[in-house]
Amino acid sequence: MAQRLSSKILIATILGIGFGLSWFYLKRVLNLEWIDTYLIHGVMDVVGQAFLRLLKMVVVPLILFSLMLGVLSFKNYQFLGRVSFYTLAFFLLSTVVAASFGLLVGSMVNFSVTHQDVASQAFDLKTQPPSIKSTILNIIPVNPFQSLVEGNTLQIIFIALIFGFLISRQNDLVRSRWEKGLNDLNDLFIRFTLWSMSFAPFAVFALLVKTFSELGWDSFVQLARYFLVLAFLLIFYLFGVYGIFLKWVCRFSPIIFFKKFRSVMLFAFSSSSSNATIPVTLDSLIKDFKIPTSIASLVVPLGATINMNGTSIMQAVATTFIAQIYGVELSFIDYVTVVIMATLATVGTAGVPGVGLITLSMVLQQVQLPLEGIAFIMSVDRLLDMIRTVVNVTGDAVASLWVHQKMSKRGSFTDY
Repeated sequence: MAQRLSSKILIATILGIGFGLSWFYLKRVLNLEWIDTYLIHGVMDVVGQAFLRLLKMVVVPLILFSLMLGVLSFKNYQFLGRVSFYTLAFFLLSTVVAASFGLLVGSMVNFSVTHQDVASQAFDLKTQPPSIKSTILNIIPVNPFQSLVEGNTLQIIFIALIFGFLISRQNDLVRSRWEKGLNDLNDLFIRFTLWSMSFAPFAVFALLVKTFSELGWDSFVQLARYFLVLAFLLIFYLFGVYGIFLKWVCRFSPIIFFKKFRSVMLFAFSSSSSNATIPVTLDSLIKDFKIPTSIASLVVPLGATINMNGTSIMQAVATTFIAQIYGVELSFIDYVTVVIMATLATVGTAGVPGVGLITLSMVLQQVQLPLEGIAFIMSVDRLLDMIRTVVNVTGDAVASLWVHQKMSKRGSFTDY
């Protein structure tokens, strides 16, 4: 079943990209703008967005119920502390490595561009990046119901951990009632996710047709070197760095991993949203990789919020690119600042399409580069956002696998 679905999504991806690019040029030649309005921006957009809404509908309850069950399943809370420690350590270290990697390569490349070479777009930063202080305080919700309604992932995780712990401290009768009810609700939303995934090939096709029918390849000509460098780094990090980590640290075959996880990667590519991919990622890790729900339900939602290696690489490369546009020479202190800010900027940021441009503004401000520089990369960022989402989501899966192995060495899963 999973193998057939993966193959269908792959076919839908290829057809969606091909049809989208073909339509981009065909509508110009034959003047088919009216069809474009109804077919691409109408039917295709409705199909794609409807599917994303179905998945986003289960994200909040799935995180809440599965994470509460995960906490309840821990009989030894030392294990819960260790899982949290290993998870956060992996995310922070991998983000620093990703940012440093992107900065190192980006600083070595001559992008051969100046302010006059690149056509600037009007840029309006409608959403100001949050401060570090507000990011920390925003983890604790003022109104838990508002957090659930707004889908604030970090606050939902906080709520699930606190209430899961409180329920676990109740007597056996009360605890068993809660556990049964949460299990039933969790199973219901997992079944809903599996049912929704049967429509995935059609949604992936529709999403990619709309995306590539708007992009074409014209916008990539002037920014070809930036686009190719960043795309290469993201793909290298995805298969090279993660592959090496899987092989030598996790002792897990990268070929088997990517084969099993490819349907999730393809969906992440088409949706450009780590949050929308959470239900699909959880299902794959639990079923295909046999990772306990208690670990997957903690690592994946947290990773969708703070583990954005692809975004960190983009911010590092984009910073060096924009610095070259304005003829600014970055110092060693600036490089260190970029790594630190690229790491901090991803913490608490929603895993939704295009958020990388918002967090990039936070990095640029710290090294005194003009925010208007973001306008130069906006035209190619949509496709790059799709690639870095795959890197982000895959990083969550690799982290889950590593944490699972670390905890397996410390004791059997019947202990927690």
